[in-house]
Amino acid sequence: MTDVSHEAIMQQVVTALADDMRIPREKIKADSHVFNDLGMDSVDLLSAVTLLEEKFNVTILDEETQHMFVVKDIVGIIQNKLSRP
Repeated sequence: MTDVSHEAIMQQVVTALADDMRIPREKIKADSHVFNDLGMDSVDLLSAVTLLEEKFNVTILDEETQHMFVVKDIVGIIQNKLSRP
C-alpha cells in the first residue's frame, strides 16, 4: 500500500497534463472539465491515462476512464488505487 496525499497526486497530474499534454498549467484546476475546459478529446484522455498509469504504476480500467470528467475525478481514481493493499 502506498500512502500518497491528494495534493501530491494533484501536483503530479497537473505536471503530466501541462508537460506531456501541453495544456497551460494555469488552466488545470481540480474542477477543470477535461473536455470543455482543457480542450482534450477522447484520444487525448486515453493518452493522459496511459501516461498516468505509468507514472503511478497503476492500471485504470476503461470503465473508470468513462467517469473522468474533471481533473479531481482523475486524482480520486488514482488515489483510490494507491490506497488499496
